[in-house]
Amino acid sequence: MVVFRDGSHYLLFPHIELTPISLQDGIYTYTLGTQVTATLDTNTTPATFAWHVEFDDNCTLRSYGSLTYFGVANN
Repeated sequence: MVVFRDGSHYLLFPHIELTPISLQDGIYTYTLGTQVTATLDTNTTPATFAWHVEFDDNCTLRSYGSLTYFGVANN
């Protein structure tokens, strides 16, 4: 997963396999440890995709503790 900020490459998460933890009424939920949660909602057209990351590394280079994204899923 590549994160862009203000149109520039900002952060890279290496290739990770998300573990499905839930499928309920067309909504798929995946996690990577306790830090990353991703959701795919197939009830909408087009489907929507969201992810949320909680940072727990006490980084002094950023002024936030989490990132969230929401968008549409394309094939």
